[in-house]
Amino acid sequence: MTANVIDLDAARREVEQPEGMPLIFKGEDFLLPAELPVDVFDPFLSDEFDLTGLIRDAMAKYKASGEGDGKPSIATAVTDTLFGRPSLPIEIAKAIFGAFEALFGAEDYTRFKALRPSLGDYQRLTSALFKAYGASLGEAFASPDSSASDGATQKETSESIASSTSEVSGDAPVSEGGSSE
Repeated sequence: MTANVIDLDAARREVEQPEGMPLIFKGEDFLLPAELPVDVFDPFLSDEFDLTGLIRDAMAKYKASGEGDGKPSIATAVTDTLFGRPSLPIEIAKAIFGAFEALFGAEDYTRFKALRPSLGDYQRLTSALFKAYGASLGEAFASPDSSASDGATQKETSESIASSTSEVSGDAPVSEGGSSE
């Protein structure tokens, strides 16, 4: 996988549909932005939802669980953290709906919700949006993988340097005359 991706589909979409992407649901027309607005992530980063706090608490619980063979897995620490916040399912739903409202705009999202979309409708919409915008949340926030490179990472060693490098580590370099000094 390459860290740098040129998404020509997104560029084409912005040229072909500069006003936005049409969405039709139950006979109603909606127009979504041509580009994913960054504020769709705000509900997940708000103080109320506190995603960074959840991550911090899970890591602290994991680190505090001790060491050795009896140490619970990171998944257990995450699960314990999530169950320690009983209001989380409601908070997640509010964050998701907040993200959709930021995407649609308040007026259009109110119209969309009035059509009573099912969970399946939200799932299909989310999948279509990931495809249309070209990234999932994981991809959007992923750091470049330094080990995944399709190109050269350094200049090739010049012939003069390569010939003066000894074959065995710790040997003295070979001089122009061919002997070790």
